[in-house]
Amino acid sequence: ETEVGKTLVALEIAQACLSGTPLWGSLQPTRPVPRVFYLLGEHHRETVKELWRKLALHVPDPRAFTLLGPEHRQFLVQRGMPSNGAVRTLGAWGKASGMVIFDPLLSFATGSNVENDNALMRQLLNAMEDVARLAPEAACVVLAHMGKPAWDDEAKQHKRRPTYASRGASAIEDAATACWYMEYKGGVEYRLTKRKYKGEAPAHYTLHRNLDTLAHTREVNLSRFISPPLPESFL
Repeated sequence: ETEVGKTLVALEIAQACLSGTPLWGSLQPTRPVPRVFYLLGEHHRETVKELWRKLALHVPDPRAFTLLGPEHRQFLVQRGMPSNGAVRTLGAWGKASGMVIFDPLLSFATGSNVENDNALMRQLLNAMEDVARLAPEAACVVLAHMGKPAWDDEAKQHKRRPTYASRGASAIEDAATACWYMEYKGGVEYRLTKRKYKGEAPAHYTLHRNLDTLAHTREVNLSRFISPPLPESFL
């Protein structure tokens, strides 16, 4: 959803992977990464840097977090074609990274009605994966907006679709290896709902946001389990 906190969650994921500390207090990364390459397509770098400071995220080496602002943005799809030159440029800039984050998806393509073109959106996701592959073999995290809720005649209210709720072409979700929806549930509660994921994961994660630091903690309801749960990994 718009302004739901996608960037906050991305920064927390980056910090957990850089430091090897549990994400949201309970999800242990399967492996640490030496460097995170964060590509910002919309907001100014100072906005994200301020969020990083407010979250008070600790990393072993601050130089391991590289933030590229929109003034250096490379369009990975333009004029209806993938840009191999942009892929090579970003791949070189992200060298030695273990994770590449694109924020948000549609800022890295240009053209008329490009977001609704299935072929171009699949090319865009593939190009982002190619950048991460050149890093080399980095994890690729892509933030994207959800589409507008549609009117439900039976319920007489606006509702989001349970699948293909992201803004733009259906190929965006089809091309992704994993897809999660993030929604505001009221108060300080947010929910990450599993749309698709190749691995073991619960149907959703419930997160509570600290209004002072904006940091999240994960709600764990152990009463749901007959026996103690197995350790979970998110990467």
